Formats: sequence, structure tokens, C-alpha cells
Amino acid sequence: IGYEKGRPSPRLLKAGLIFKDCAVGSSAGLIFPVFLKEARLIVDGPKRDFAAKGRWGRSEVEAVGEIGQSWETGAVRMVGQADMMELINRFYPDLGSRLFFRGPVPCRLTLAKEINDWRFQGNLDPRGASFETPSMTVAPFVKGADLAFSGRIEPGKRLILSRVTCSSGESGLELAGTYDLTKEGWFHLNTTSRNLRLQDLGIRFKKGRLTAKGTLCFEAAIEGFRSRPETIVANGEANGTDLSFSAGEFPLAVEDGSLAVAFKGKDLFINSLDLKLGKTPLHVEANLKGWDGIRGEATIHSDFLHFSDLVSPEIINYFKKGPGKAGDSLPSAGLSASGGWQEAVTGFMKKSDLHLELTAPKGQWEGFPCGPIHMAWALRSGDLYISRSSLAWDHGYLLLSGHVKRGEAPEKLFSWYIDMIQQPLQELPPAFDFITSRGEGLVTLEAFLFARGTRREELISSLTGSVNILLEQGIVKKSNILITVLDSLSLQRIVEKRPAHLSKKGIYFQKIGAHVDLEKGVARSKDVVMRSPVFNAAATGEMDLRTKTIKAEIGVQPLGTLDFLISNLPVAGYLLTGDQEALFVEYFKVNGPVSDPKVEHMSLKSLGNGTVGFLSRLFLAPKRIYDRMVEAARDFDGNGYPAPDEHLDPRNDVGR
Repeated sequence: IGYEKGRPSPRLLKAGLIFKDCAVGSSAGLIFPVFLKEARLIVDGPKRDFAAKGRWGRSEVEAVGEIGQSWETGAVRMVGQADMMELINRFYPDLGSRLFFRGPVPCRLTLAKEINDWRFQGNLDPRGASFETPSMTVAPFVKGADLAFSGRIEPGKRLILSRVTCSSGESGLELAGTYDLTKEGWFHLNTTSRNLRLQDLGIRFKKGRLTAKGTLCFEAAIEGFRSRPETIVANGEANGTDLSFSAGEFPLAVEDGSLAVAFKGKDLFINSLDLKLGKTPLHVEANLKGWDGIRGEATIHSDFLHFSDLVSPEIINYFKKGPGKAGDSLPSAGLSASGGWQEAVTGFMKKSDLHLELTAPKGQWEGFPCGPIHMAWALRSGDLYISRSSLAWDHGYLLLSGHVKRGEAPEKLFSWYIDMIQQPLQELPPAFDFITSRGEGLVTLEAFLFARGTRREELISSLTGSVNILLEQGIVKKSNILITVLDSLSLQRIVEKRPAHLSKKGIYFQKIGAHVDLEKGVARSKDVVMRSPVFNAAATGEMDLRTKTIKAEIGVQPLGTLDFLISNLPVAGYLLTGDQEALFVEYFKVNGPVSDPKVEHMSLKSLGNGTVGFLSRLFLAPKRIYDRMVEAARDFDGNGYPAPDEHLDPRNDVGR
């Protein structure tokens, strides 16, 4: 040990120090405790060498190096087995539940301390690393993979990555950039890859156990402030070919995908994105702005749209269960009840305002042909808005608008218009089995409908609108009411001729027509009319969709001569007389649950003037069974309900 005049402390001139089984606590500023199994320090004048073997926390380290004359500079060369889970949990605890390493990571690092900065270079073998989300796992590093890096650190100022290279399988990726170590957190990053295979990234989707495939190439420069995402800009381009991956909550995976994307400042241009979902080909183009949320417009076109490729099984099962049997919650299209929507509506989506338009000249749903198809919707602040949407088919068309809001004030709102002309019931998709299983025939229908709520009960309780319906040349397969009425009149034993294409079982009719008004879940009609070869019927009453109960009056006119009816029917009915004719009518009251109502055959003395009036009006002076609803649209809008206008601007908050 020597001392020089003017120095604040003595100097170590020559020494040989050996340390064994020593420990330094983490309180010494080392983050993790240091355990030295063995170390030595050799000082010989200006020469200062050291070597050490031990652990830093749970990471094994061996190091050799030199120390500069001022003891403030030097260099160290290290090899070790890094416990990455310990490091991640210390520095990035939010990643600890998603990023995993199967074991210690072999690594090499050379670190040089200069007067004003630190320089480093090294590499590590990242095999065994994986990243997991609720929908997929990413294990990008296979045998022979390598991650190499070099750069320097200006303490308190910035981190400079001179070069980072990552290789795995046939794929390679390069990075370089600068990161500001001040509070602002400004960064500039250049990244490029001429061949990045999704297979080499080891992306495996839990749904269907699908492995992502395809090749990406890109070159981009990204910069901005980490603490202010709205400042981020990107310039470059990316291309992809032969892409195959899971499409989130869609029923089927993306196949045969290709893309061409350009970045310019805050603009993202999807020049082309072509893919197949099942049998459905899709072409996407978009002009978007980011990156703190996405804003802009996208168009999607398909030459032939298979709805079953886009609509989740939950939606289809919802319709197949039929009214009163499905769950309370109305599923969201393309999103399962497992929380897919909640995962998607992150802070990023809540800042987004994305408008999409889908068109297809033709399509089909479970074998039901349709087209043209036009759908427009917006994803704004985490909510879904449907507007200007229409679907046509051979016998009709549908217009739809509405919204699905989430967050603190969730709400579903739908307004739709349906127009069908002589649609064969048996041609409807299997999703409507709960309708087609109850009857056959040709349906002509016009309806304006509106519903609002958060749960199924609320949607049903709010259902309001007008419906005109006409069924022709069909049969009723399931109707406790009609069966009870016909049994009481012995009319089921009378054989009638029916068209050959209809089922032999069931009650044949020539026409059934009605105008129905719906108000807050209650359907009312004053003019239900049925025509058949054996009898005619007329009804008035209401059905409460909320409680699934019915209350109605039914008049039945058995067909035949008056003498035949009086001599053959088991009960005497009521004789209606008009200016030109006299009709024999039986009268019934219906009350109770729709599934099993009480049907009472009423005697003559129970008929009041009102009942006689309704029977006379419908039997002796009937109107046309079906009329177009000329005033319905005007009344619909006049009562404050949003009309399902296909030209409605999706930027408007429908139903506000």
C-alpha cells in the first residue's frame, strides 16, 4: 500500500486477494444478493485483474476482467446461466404470469465501463422461452436459435442498441435504436426482417390446437414517447404470404392469407389483405390512423359469403333454442360468452373509432341462399354500432340498425324492417327450426320492430312495432288451441284435400292472416283470420311475450249447409245474420300459458254485443287479409323509434 501527496486515500500498489464463500446483501445496491463461491483480485502496479465465480440472486455467473487505473473504468467478460423468471419478476412483474422459461438461460456478456458510458455486447440462447395469453402460446426459439446484442448506455441519458439480431429456424430479425432514459421516454427503433416464418415463432392457438403458418417480411422505423402513445409515428412497409392463423372468436381459422401494408407517420394503409375464412374469400382495404387507438375506415368484400364461417356457434345455438329457451344474454356476433368481448375492449379499443363496410353479391346461411349483402358498422369507444345494413334474398329483404354498448351503461338496441313475399317456410335455415317445425306454407310478411335492453327479458319487454303476416297453402303442425277447438267440434274427423307437396299430418289451411301491433312486449291483434276447406276462423286478443301467456276470443265457422251442420255437430252454435247471408259460428275463449292454454267453448248466452260485433265484422264484412303497411314507417319514426334506414350514418349514436 502506498500513499501519494495530495491524494485523499492510500493506493493499493500490489496485492493478491482471494475470497471464498462470501456474500453481499441486496441492500448494497446490487438488486439481488451476491454469493461468491470463489474470487481473486491481482494488483501489480497499473495492472489489475480479477476473476469470480458465484451467483447473483439465482443466476450462476463466472467472470474475468480488468480494472482501470482510476478504479472507475474497466471491462468484464461473463458467462452464466441466467434465471430469467427472477429477473422478469423483479423488473417487469406484469409479465411474470405470461412469460415463461423452462430453465436457466445460457448467456455471454462483455461489459466495458468507460469514463462517460458503458458498452456491452453478448448473446444468449433463448430456447425454452414461451409467452402465453388466454388464446395462444408463443414459443419462438428452436434448437440453434440465438439472440445477439450490442450497444452502450449513457447513465441517466439514453440506451443505444447498436444491433440486435435474433435467429430461429429459417427466420431472422434485426433491431437497432435509441431509448431515452429520462422521464420522457423518447425512443427510435429500426426493425427489419426479410424472412420471418410464423412456424418459427412457434405460435399455437388453443382453439383448435392450430399452429400459425406463413411468411412475413417488413422494414419499419418507429419513434415517439413511451409515456405518450399519441406521439408515436411509424414509417415502412410489411408484406405477408401463405398466412394461416386463428381468427379469434370466428368459428374457423384464416387460410391462404396475404397482405401488403404501408406505414406513414400516423397512417396505416392496408393496401390489400386477402384471406379465406372457411369457404368465404375476403378482400380487405383500409385507411387507418393510430397508434393510441385506431381510427379510420375499412372495406371488406366477398364474392360469396358463407355466414356460418363468420357467425359463432353461440349465435346459431341461440336461435335454434327458440324463444323462451335461450339464455338471458344475447350473444354478440363473432364473440363467445367466455369474455371474448371483454378481452378485446381494452384501453386501446376504447380509444378507437373504426368504421367497417362489408359487401357481397351472393351468400348463404346453412344452405339458405341470399344476396346482395351490405353491412356497415362502427367500433367506437369500445361500443358496436350497426347501420346502413341490408340483406336480400329471393323472397324478401331485411334492413337493420342498432348498437351494442358496454361499460358502465351497457345497452343493446335493435331496429329492423323485414319484407317477405311468399317465402316457403321449409326453405328457411335450420337455425329457424323452432318456426319450421310448427308449420308449412308460404309466408308473406312486413314488419317494423324495435327492442332495447341489456338482458333477454328486457329486450322482449321492450319489443315494439307492427307486423302484417299472411300464410298461404300450408299446415299447422303444433297448436294446442286449434286441436282443442277442432276436437270439440269433431272437425278433425273430416277429411279435406290438400296440395300433394304438404305433409299429411297437421291442420291444412288455405290462408291465415293478421295485423299485429306490439307494444312493450305485448302483441295485440283484432283481426286474425283463417281460411280452410273445413272451417273458417277469426280471432282477437293479445299475447304477452314477457309472461308467455295468451288471452283471446275465437270464432269458428264450420263449412257446409246449415242443415248439415245442425244435424252433425255436437253443439249448437250462434247464427250470425247479415244483409246477404247467415253464418253458423262457434265461439271460444282462450286464456293461460301459451304452451298449454285453457280453451273454453262458450254458450249462446255468454255472447255480449262486443263479441257478436267482432264476429260479424270478421265473418260478414271481412277486409283484405293482407295489406301493405303504408303508414307504419311514419308512425314508427313519429313515436321516437329509430327507423332501420339503410342510409343511416353510422357516426350517429342510434337511439340516443
